[in-house]
Amino acid sequence: VTLAANTTYTFEADANFDLAIYAFPAATPCSEIAINKACKGHATDELMPLMGMESLSLTSGATSEDWIVVVDSNPYDGGPFTMFATW
Repeated sequence: VTLAANTTYTFEADANFDLAIYAFPAATPCSEIAINKACKGHATDELMPLMGMESLSLTSGATSEDWIVVVDSNPYDGGPFTMFATW
């Protein structure tokens, strides 16, 4: 997703299973170490409740930026979810 300059975006996902939202700049090298270092998120990821709304807020810098926003769950969970983005 392209984030406009100097703008705060909030991404929310709602599901009947435990999920987490995280994001990293699209220019991040494709390696686990680089992505983990650049990663923003999991800030609202709670162990309980195990389902419901999760959110992540990102604020872009002085220029527009491309980011990858990820919705993730544990390997034993999953299913449909609804995602919202506001700015």
